[in-house]
Amino acid sequence: MELCDSLPEVHPKMFGFLFASVVLVGGFSSSSKKISKPADQQKQKCSVTVSFLVNRRGSLPKTASSSAFEKVRITGPDLTRILTQNPKIWSRSVIKGLAPCYGFIKSVVFSDDKAAASLKREPRMLLCNMQTDIAPNVASLGNFGATQPVVSFLVSSYPNTLLRTKAKFAKHVREVLDMGIDPANSVYVHALKMFAGTIESTRERKKAVFRRFGWSDDEIMLALKTNPMCLMLSEKKIYDGLDFLMNKMGWQGDAVARVPMVLCYSLNKRIIPRCLFVQVLKSEGLLNEENIHLSSVLIPTEKTFMARFVIKYEEQAPQLLNVYKGKLGSEGMKLL
Repeated sequence: MELCDSLPEVHPKMFGFLFASVVLVGGFSSSSKKISKPADQQKQKCSVTVSFLVNRRGSLPKTASSSAFEKVRITGPDLTRILTQNPKIWSRSVIKGLAPCYGFIKSVVFSDDKAAASLKREPRMLLCNMQTDIAPNVASLGNFGATQPVVSFLVSSYPNTLLRTKAKFAKHVREVLDMGIDPANSVYVHALKMFAGTIESTRERKKAVFRRFGWSDDEIMLALKTNPMCLMLSEKKIYDGLDFLMNKMGWQGDAVARVPMVLCYSLNKRIIPRCLFVQVLKSEGLLNEENIHLSSVLIPTEKTFMARFVIKYEEQAPQLLNVYKGKLGSEGMKLL
């Protein structure tokens, strides 16, 4: 990696995916060759320096966290974490490196807060060459039909997806489009994150778990188009969720496929307590079969669930509130 000598300031313009006009020369390239041994030694030395500057309270002294980093809205504990993990950022010129990088990100997300959040989530972007590493990937999103809000959402929420080569990033974009996901929908961003964060063999192993429970390819695709992030769950979590919802609770695969988000919830803290409590209501004759839908049980917030299923029946069965607060205890466990 080589430090650039000059970088002109970038002024945010009206978003239009015309990033060829945003000329940012130099910086660090995330796709550069492996750091040489002297560079490794320098990185170690720099890391030791950062660690030394961190005081007993876990933050950098005021002299170290100067107004230089305040210009890109990185201060306090965030600055400590970022510089400790990425000590080479110390070497970057604020005017020629950090500020233009921040300016480019802001030109995409249209917000100081979102730009800062993006860099805090993926500080390695501060070491990237915006023109060669980031801008082409951002531009390709627009070329394939992504709207500005969708691009802004991706850059601010999942900036690490941009740290791919142009070829690999374009491949992931095409994979998302091949699923039939609308590039103007926020699901597009989650799908891109999923493809960028997994490899094909891993995705196929996880799809095989769904097939073990009798899911068709259409049902799997429905789930992925609704919530692609469910394929980033571990195979065990997918299996345990499906085993409980389908084998123990009796819901069909297509019912789960329509609300795959439920697989992302905690099995012990949310799924099991709520489902078994609903079973208690049924056993008490307080709930009819047709009133129970997977989405109405697991998707609502805790406050909504309490109002809909617990407090609503408190007069008919005063013990229900205590049963739920105790996570069902023996009452619900008998239903397992």
